[in-house]
Formats: sequence, structure tokens, C-alpha cells
Amino acid sequence: MNLDSRKVKLKRVFFAGFAAVALASCGSASGDDGFARPSEIGFISGDGSVSFVAETDRGEPVEFAGKSLEGQDLSLGGAANAKVINVWASWCAPCRAEAEVLNEVAEATKPDGVNFIGVNVRDSLPSAQAFQRRFEVVYPSIFDPSSQTLLSFGNTLPPSAIPSTLVLDQDNRIAARILGATTAPTLRAVIDEVLGKKVESPS
Repeated sequence: MNLDSRKVKLKRVFFAGFAAVALASCGSASGDDGFARPSEIGFISGDGSVSFVAETDRGEPVEFAGKSLEGQDLSLGGAANAKVINVWASWCAPCRAEAEVLNEVAEATKPDGVNFIGVNVRDSLPSAQAFQRRFEVVYPSIFDPSSQTLLSFGNTLPPSAIPSTLVLDQDNRIAARILGATTAPTLRAVIDEVLGKKVESPS
């Protein structure tokens, strides 16, 4: 899979307001907000760069499953025009900054047949659950403290890049990637591109 098959330079307005946050560190070693603070060593925060994969280069469908933060079985299955996978951790400052963005876009694109699912990595369950309650996250997340779920994405995602967002097409193939925190206009533009600006109800 060649994620450099088409690089996209989005308008500067897409990145206004979050660039400084996206480039910031994912968190300090300790904090007073109740969230875990593991070592930052080995973790990077992307700059919000967007890459698309040409339809002919998308490879095999992605498959993964695990337990949700509530202990229920959760998988990528199910019909949808597109699926958005967000990799996050409670201790990651850019993840907190984009939580409202992801909620907004998840609700706005639901009528278009777009499903969201989170993958919580390198975290403790109480901290992840506290994050979900605090930001009233509207979609489920797989609890993956060892980051094993990320192996399903092959070399698409650097294991240390948090947050990261993947957009899958209707066949569950990786169609786009965002490294770092994003904005609502950017994420909507990426989803629209993957949908081909032609929205139909999932079969």
C-alpha cells in the first residue's frame, strides 16, 4: 500500500486553530486531571498531514476485533459507506483537543452511512473510561493497552503516532490517513473525498 500515492495540501484554514496543539507533546509525566501519564519516550504527535491511497492501491480489507471500554465485544464489521478509525489515549493532549471535533463529525456524517470507532492504546482502563465520560464520546472504542490492534494496519500507522485517524472505504480498505490532531473541516473533506461526494445508503 502506497500512502504517498497522492499527497494533499489542504487549505490553511483547515489547520488554523490546532497546528500548535498538534505539534505539542502528547502530555507530561504527571497531571492533576485524573488521566494517566506514561512516559513520553517513543511517542510522537503528527502535524495533521493528510495522505490518500489510490483506489487501485488500497490492498486487502482491514479486520480487527477486541473488547470495548465497557467490556463488550467490538469489531470493524457491519455495512457502512466509510469507517473512521481514531487512535487515541487519555494522556494525549492533542487527543483531548480533537475529541469535540470527532464527536461533531461522527454525528454529522452518520446520515451518510459513516461509522466511527476508536482504538484506545497505551492506557489504563479507568483513565480511558474517564476520558470517554468527560468528553461524552458518541462512538465506541476498543481498549488496546498493548497496541496489538494497530498490527492490523500493517505499516500504515507509525506505532508511536498518537492521535492518528484512518478513513476506510465501504470495503474496509484504508483510503486515507491523518497523522496528528485534525479539525472538523479537514476530516469532513477527507470523508467526502473517500465517499466520492456521492452518498448512498449502505447495503
